[in-house]
Amino acid sequence: MIFFICSTSNDFINEDLGDATHYLRFQIEKDIDGNILLHQNLKILRILEKDGMSSSKGISTPMETWPSNEKYRKFIGELMYIANCTRPDISSAIGILSRRVVKPNKHDWKALKRILGYLKSTLDLVLVFETSSSVELTGYTDADWGNEKDRKSTTGYIYKLGTNLITRVSQKQNSGTLSSTEAEYVAATAA
Repeated sequence: MIFFICSTSNDFINEDLGDATHYLRFQIEKDIDGNILLHQNLKILRILEKDGMSSSKGISTPMETWPSNEKYRKFIGELMYIANCTRPDISSAIGILSRRVVKPNKHDWKALKRILGYLKSTLDLVLVFETSSSVELTGYTDADWGNEKDRKSTTGYIYKLGTNLITRVSQKQNSGTLSSTEAEYVAATAA
């Protein structure tokens, strides 16, 4: 960043505003080792207050079991944003509940409230980007071979820059495959 500021100072007026503390509705902090910590505690607290859950008891896991309206869709959208930015631990639970946005039932609402309770009890979890001199980009990919219901495989892949995870995906493939090898090729192509 210092190089960028120095190299552009001849062409532009630059002003150092210090370290960033907020970006796109999430908070940025540094720990004593210089690691960057990302979290969305303020947004989570606002969501809990919206639903009157700010005084409720926290829960240790985001979803209990497998599990109309606009309020449900809004909660799913807000939680999906949190999961994609700083809380990948709730991604699977949100992914499952997002399949039910057209007609959520009582069990879906219960599962959604469980995720909110889990977020409340784990408000201190942050995403850590460790300081590292390595800029090596590494990727990993995998796939299962179709489930019994629709025969579609699930693709998963991650990319790391140095020791830090920079992207991750887990999603169903668009079509069924005839072998585990074919499912792996589809996953590798997606990655």
